[in-house]
Amino acid sequence: MACQQARKIGQIKEAINHITNGISSCEMIGITSTNYRFEKGMTYLINFDFIAAKDIFELLFYGNTIVFTGKNGSIRLHGSIHGSSSRLLSRDGSTKKDNSLLQFFEFELRPFCGLCLAGCYLILKSGQMAMKEALDVLKQTKAMTNQSNENSSSVANSIGLLGTSASGLVGFGVGGNNSSDKKEPKANRYNKFAGRHSAKVVEKKSVTPFLIFIILYLRRDIFYMPLELKKRWANLLESTWENKDKPIDPDTNAVYLLIRGVFEKFLNKDDPTIAQKTLCECLMMETGVVSETWVIPHCRYEVKFSMNL
Repeated sequence: MACQQARKIGQIKEAINHITNGISSCEMIGITSTNYRFEKGMTYLINFDFIAAKDIFELLFYGNTIVFTGKNGSIRLHGSIHGSSSRLLSRDGSTKKDNSLLQFFEFELRPFCGLCLAGCYLILKSGQMAMKEALDVLKQTKAMTNQSNENSSSVANSIGLLGTSASGLVGFGVGGNNSSDKKEPKANRYNKFAGRHSAKVVEKKSVTPFLIFIILYLRRDIFYMPLELKKRWANLLESTWENKDKPIDPDTNAVYLLIRGVFEKFLNKDDPTIAQKTLCECLMMETGVVSETWVIPHCRYEVKFSMNL
C-alpha cells in the first residue's frame, strides 16, 4: 500500500493523504474500509495526533455507539450486534441488516484496536481517570479474545516480533522463518498479543504507562519514524517516566530502559555506547522481570544490533 510505503520513508502527510483517498474510494463503491481506517489511525498515532487516532480507534472498537454524558462521567452504549440486534426495523415494518454497523463489529482487529485505544487514553487523560478508562477498554478486550493469562514469553513466537515484511497488515512482520508465521494469519497474531496483554493488565488491575511505546516498538514503527518524530517520542517517553509514581517495579523499569535504549540508538549514532549502556542496564534487571518476559530477549537483540552499527 502507498500509505505504508510513504510512512516507512518518513512521508507522514503523504501517507495520510494516500489512506484517506483509499477510504473514500472504498465508500464510493461500497467496500468495507475498516482495514484502511486502522492504517489511518496508526498513522495519526505515529504522527503525534492522538485525538484523531483515538477517534478512529473508538469507532473501530465500539462501532457507531451513543455516548451519554452527565455529572458523574459518561456511559457508552455498545455491544455485539450479531443476531437479532443486527437487524434494524425499516419504515415498512420489515427488518434488514445494517452493513455499515456490521463492518465495525466484525472487524477482526477490534481487540488490537482496544489496546491502541487504551494507550491513547493514557496519553490524553490524566490521573485515575486515564487509568480507569484504559482499564475498562482492556477488560472488554480480554472478553473479546477470551484469553487466559499465559506466560508472555510465547508472545514473540506467536506474533513474529522484529519481522521486516511489508506485506499484508503493517507491522509485526513475519519473524524470519518461524513456521508459526505460515500457519497463522497476521490478524490473529495481533489479537493474540492483545488478548494476552489485556489478561495480564486485568489481573494486575493496572495499565503500564508505556503501553503505546510497546505497541510502536513491537510493530517496528519506531524503526521507520523520521528523525524529528523519534525525538518527539523520545521526549514523551522521558516525561512519562518522570511522571510515573515511585517506586517503579522491575517490569516497568525494564520496558522503559529497552525503549529508551532503542531511541538512543537512533538519536546518538555518533556514540553507540550511550544506547549500549542503557540496554545493558536493562539486561541487569533480568532476574526481577516477572510479567514482561519478552523484554530481555529483545534487549539482547538490540544490544547485538547496536554493536554492528
